[in-house]
Amino acid sequence: MKYFLKRTWWLNKYKKFIALPWPELCFKSIPWFLVFAILWKGGKGLETTWLLTLLAWMLTFVYWKKKPDEESVPSYLWIGIVLFVFLTIASFLNSSTANYGLDEVLRTGSLALIFFWVIRNGSGADWFNRLVNVVVVTMLIAGIIGLFVYIFQPVNRFVGTFFDYRFHTDYWPNAWADLLLVTWPLVMLWALKEKRLQNMILRFLVVGLFVGFLYLSFSRGALISFVGQLILWAVIVFNKYWKKD
Repeated sequence: MKYFLKRTWWLNKYKKFIALPWPELCFKSIPWFLVFAILWKGGKGLETTWLLTLLAWMLTFVYWKKKPDEESVPSYLWIGIVLFVFLTIASFLNSSTANYGLDEVLRTGSLALIFFWVIRNGSGADWFNRLVNVVVVTMLIAGIIGLFVYIFQPVNRFVGTFFDYRFHTDYWPNAWADLLLVTWPLVMLWALKEKRLQNMILRFLVVGLFVGFLYLSFSRGALISFVGQLILWAVIVFNKYWKKD
């Protein structure tokens, strides 16, 4: 009797677990993971790798469970991503310099799975706008934390949250600069969407703050890439308005 009751209890718990709104949880889990990964040592810790792997497999499982007929992904994207994952694995297995570890392999594979999920499910405007807002707020918090680190810690480069508080030598300014290169266009998009002049000015001040964070990282490669981004943006804008005329 006790065995039967215990089995029934576990079965009920399992049914409730399966009945959870998993697609909605998937949409919410990505922004929350971004917040954790950016603010907690810049995603450097092993715990971030395991959470990323768990998130990737959860998204993949939920998608295949709800949509058994797989939607098409452009072949060039599929081939490129899969090839990159295989090259990462090959580098891990054969590289004599050991530049890639198991962490990098897990992260690359997990990010590939998340990328495919976003292509199929994350194209909605509402979800993208929420994601942009989360990125802006999280990066602003990371920048404020990094400002205190820049002022009070013995490091002469801006690192944001890309440091390990336990060790005075574990700072990663180049990684912080790379993240800024990816996110500042989203911040610019967030600023340009504002229609009221006063709020737009405030948002562009935030954009300027991000550019300052990038400059203080003193990452030469990132600064060169930033100039390239500006040139590319100018070409795109000029081409757009030239076609209109």
